[in-house]
Amino acid sequence: MKADIVEPGVVQQVLSEKEQKVFYHKPIQKQPLSFFRIWVCKESLIKALGHGFSYSPLKIELDVSKDPISLSKEEQDKPFAQKWLLKEFSLTCGYVGAVALKTKQSKGLTHSWVTEDLFDWGA
Repeated sequence: MKADIVEPGVVQQVLSEKEQKVFYHKPIQKQPLSFFRIWVCKESLIKALGHGFSYSPLKIELDVSKDPISLSKEEQDKPFAQKWLLKEFSLTCGYVGAVALKTKQSKGLTHSWVTEDLFDWGA
């Protein structure tokens, strides 16, 4: 998805107040790519949780203040952030994607891949 501008109403439906503050401090020409980076991260988490678009993206708080985007590590968000690995990637100029993977927590905030979850063949 590409766009030159992002409608404010859409921003309010997807980005938390904190995320909006960071978003609106970016130069206007960088806002569309910034928005879509946040959108694909939230979308990947919503899909990984097994929810559809009825799940509000506002329920997921991301740290968008630095690269790469990550799950918020603030106290109220820490339990959720410790269970998920979020990875952004660039497909080609102007196109972005993200993958969310549930992990097993290991020492501190590091993560290890949960291969049995990756290859659950429905057995």
